[in-house]
Amino acid sequence: MNQKTRMLQSLGAMLQPGETLMHPIYGILQEGGVQYFSFFGLTEKFLLIAVLSMDGTSVTHTIRVPLDVKSVKVKTTPVMRQRVIDIIFNEEEPCHIIAAPRVLIIDSQKDNLPRFVEYLEQRATGTPAPDLRKIPGTKFRRQYFNIFIGIVLSFLPTLLVFEFYSALKESSFVFSEIVEGIAVSVFIVALLLLPFVILSLLNRILFGKIVCVANEDGLHLENDFIPWENVEEIVYNPRLPSGAPSGISYATVAVKDGADREYGIDVMHFPLYGLKKLKKHKPDLKTSIGKGGGAIAFVALMPTAMALILCLLAWL
Repeated sequence: MNQKTRMLQSLGAMLQPGETLMHPIYGILQEGGVQYFSFFGLTEKFLLIAVLSMDGTSVTHTIRVPLDVKSVKVKTTPVMRQRVIDIIFNEEEPCHIIAAPRVLIIDSQKDNLPRFVEYLEQRATGTPAPDLRKIPGTKFRRQYFNIFIGIVLSFLPTLLVFEFYSALKESSFVFSEIVEGIAVSVFIVALLLLPFVILSLLNRILFGKIVCVANEDGLHLENDFIPWENVEEIVYNPRLPSGAPSGISYATVAVKDGADREYGIDVMHFPLYGLKKLKKHKPDLKTSIGKGGGAIAFVALMPTAMALILCLLAWL
């Protein structure tokens, strides 16, 4: 069975009596740093989602979302030219879809994708979210230099380890000379990092993509607004850098609205320093670090551990 047939059968099986499948497409359902290959389709009143297995040969589960759409925002990625579709619902959790205009194994994608987007936009009842650059408040930008700074700093302890090892190996353990050697190493690293530290500080206040804005009313996202009274907690999820979405750090905003619905909204590329700044707007805000922090700490300490092991082996 080819993918087009599998798509039509999977979405068709989700239809209820009297419903018609419209504009089926193949794409990716993104939740935080996790992506799921999926089929998407529309009826007059529902968004249909059939989530695929890793090999794409079977459907693991299906989702029917009422088309009570508040707003839709569509962006095009600069390199792959994919459509990034952010759907905000009035009563349901937001939905984040990534879809390519052309799929080799599904010839209907080229025609159906723009129709899929157009139908969602027609169902939107709210006004489009304003440009984040025009919203007053504390702006949080995607950080471009912190990864490099962190990598360089993770190697600084290895210089200190080798400095001590060299002094012990040469039987010239003079504390003042070791301190002087360490000071020289730290100075060189500081000199190397200074331009990037300055750029990082400027990145926070002057340039870089704005991912959200906080003010006295609440948290403004690219295509949504969350009042402070609906924010339960914000969890920062650090990830090891990679080219995949799984390597993008993000914050999850735990939301509880007036209807007592609880769900999470992921803010991709949210900076770690933002947790402290958010408390200026909501002092009682609960914040925490997700499980990814342990893996990053392990990787950061690895160069130092390797240096200690190498020095021990050389000594023996």
